[in-house]
Amino acid sequence: MQFAYNCTFTHTHTGDDAEAFEEIEIIMTSSEIEINVKRIFENFSKEDFIFDLLLAYGISKTSITRLKNGDFNLSKTKGEILYKKKVFFKEEATGSLLSTIDSISKDERILSTNQGLP
Repeated sequence: MQFAYNCTFTHTHTGDDAEAFEEIEIIMTSSEIEINVKRIFENFSKEDFIFDLLLAYGISKTSITRLKNGDFNLSKTKGEILYKKKVFFKEEATGSLLSTIDSISKDERILSTNQGLP
């Protein structure tokens, strides 16, 4: 059985045509995503894991660079990634994983960035 993953990215241009934007739609099958995710573990990097995972799901390299640089990271807490309507990532010690899941499921800054998602 094949499933399709559908992403739409909007890129806003700067300069003379600041009002112009480009919308790119990427459709990936589950098997394409599976291949991409397997590649992450062939050259695993703890520091780049979340960025490699987002790339595997079709997020553009430009967006990943901006996320790494902090432009798209809505969390200002060191070690956290909060990418609007996409992902919240935080490395956590194994012993406190369940309590962390409970607290982030109620965290307003995370909930507010994901409004409109199913």
